[in-house]
Amino acid sequence: MSTIHESKGTAHLSVKGAPESILSRCATAPDVTRLSQAVEALARRGLRVLAVADATTDDLDAGLRPLGLVAFGDPLRPSAVGAVADCRRAGIRVVMVTGDHATTAGAVAEAVGILDGPAQPHEVIDGATLATMTPDAAAAALWQASVVARVEPNVKTALVDAHRARGAIVAMTGDGVNDAPALRRADVGVAIAGSGGTDVARQAASIIVTDGDLGTIATGVAEGRRIARNLVNVVRYLLTGNLTEVLVVTGALVVLPDLRTPLLPVQLLWINLITDGLPGLALGTDEPVGDPLAEPPRPRSDHLLSRTRLLGMLFDALVITAIVLGASWWTDTRWGWTPSTVRSSLLLTLIACHLLLAYVARARHFAFEPAWWRAKPMLASIVGSILLQVVAYTTPTGRELLGLSAVPPVAWLIAGGAAISMVGVLDARSAVLRRHGG
Repeated sequence: MSTIHESKGTAHLSVKGAPESILSRCATAPDVTRLSQAVEALARRGLRVLAVADATTDDLDAGLRPLGLVAFGDPLRPSAVGAVADCRRAGIRVVMVTGDHATTAGAVAEAVGILDGPAQPHEVIDGATLATMTPDAAAAALWQASVVARVEPNVKTALVDAHRARGAIVAMTGDGVNDAPALRRADVGVAIAGSGGTDVARQAASIIVTDGDLGTIATGVAEGRRIARNLVNVVRYLLTGNLTEVLVVTGALVVLPDLRTPLLPVQLLWINLITDGLPGLALGTDEPVGDPLAEPPRPRSDHLLSRTRLLGMLFDALVITAIVLGASWWTDTRWGWTPSTVRSSLLLTLIACHLLLAYVARARHFAFEPAWWRAKPMLASIVGSILLQVVAYTTPTGRELLGLSAVPPVAWLIAGGAAISMVGVLDARSAVLRRHGG
């Protein structure tokens, strides 16, 4: 910034700005050399530095006389270090883009944890260096850099393009008018709408952080991963359960021909009511198992109904179908129950397996991991569904409404054993997939 003042008929030019710009306009002298060395020393402490110079002239382009330096610190937000650590733990690479001196930016980046130690040559780059490179070399340098200093607005868009060209999903933060093009170009533009945020940045962004805190972004990532995981769990639970119903009804026509009608229409409605209702709702609002930020980011190719997930759901449905039909066939041949009793036992076993499938669907490793009972909504939904089953099977009104017969106590044991066996088989499958990187 330059100003011209007139005193006693003499014009005085006063200038302040970036040290490298101001000192380059000063005549070579010991003072200039000493100030240039001081700039580096101050910048290594993370201080922002301005140079001040003047001249007795009204020519804005005239040579200057150095007067000194002004250094000041911009205190870090208390949450900055934790926010950067959370982002890195979540697999998010944080790149600092600033108009500050490269040495200052490197010191600040080290302080907040963006750099693991003193900046290496490839980790910090400035706009002047980028301007001397070819487009391909500049893109490669931007891809490697963790700190980009003394940037012009076009460098921000180039930074976004350099990362997107290598398949990265880019979230760009900013609050000023000059940030708008990069916010628009990124996969996710995040406007930091604190006290200094501009309307232009808000309009260009996809997300607005109203408190201006980087930590809010990490919190949003964790919540987004929780929602995404819950969505996957609900889809797996519902599709696997409903596919199992189709396979059980179809398979029972072959395995249990005496039933003629394996399940009555009202019983199918009862399955959907008792299994898809409360447990499905609990899965949708479930708190995450483990730390969402400790999970790796999902690749672009990870679709909700990917081929791998569909095959997994088909396998789960086949396992449950085999267990339910096997248990029903065994009871039919061993005790010779009436078709109505066999049908009631079949329904009981199917619902028991379907309910415990909810814990399989939400598990990261095993269905009943340590502290699994702390998921209170899930536990309440399962217990509530079991109580509804007990009422339906033990009261005359319930049996009459659902077309059930009274089943002996052994049928309850068989249903519980089948459900536990199902959990064991599916947990074993998950363990094998993890061992082989699936």
